[in-house]
Amino acid sequence: MSYFVATQTDRKSRVILKDSVKTYIDVTKKTSSVDINPPLAINADFLKGDNLTLILEDTKASHLLGTPQISSFSTQDGIIVGHSWILNIEDWTDNDYNDIYVALTCWKSQG
Repeated sequence: MSYFVATQTDRKSRVILKDSVKTYIDVTKKTSSVDINPPLAINADFLKGDNLTLILEDTKASHLLGTPQISSFSTQDGIIVGHSWILNIEDWTDNDYNDIYVALTCWKSQG
């Protein structure tokens, strides 16, 4: 699994990515800067458990809106070997959908 999390919100936001065994991401944006750099999280790891779950927290947001974009990738023979998932979140009313960004790619096998 490979993941990347960024934000351009000026709010305190928390992003958690975990499964039944391990927490991979637990980051909180603590500044009011809207600078996208540095990203909140960027890394890779092997999945340890089941039920991969993404949790977004923002206690001051009027709402958290976003629709995940999901794609599969396959071999030349059409066998699916992994999936990519991208989520752009809107936390206010300006509809820029750059407030929290999560990109996640998982492969079915390693090596």
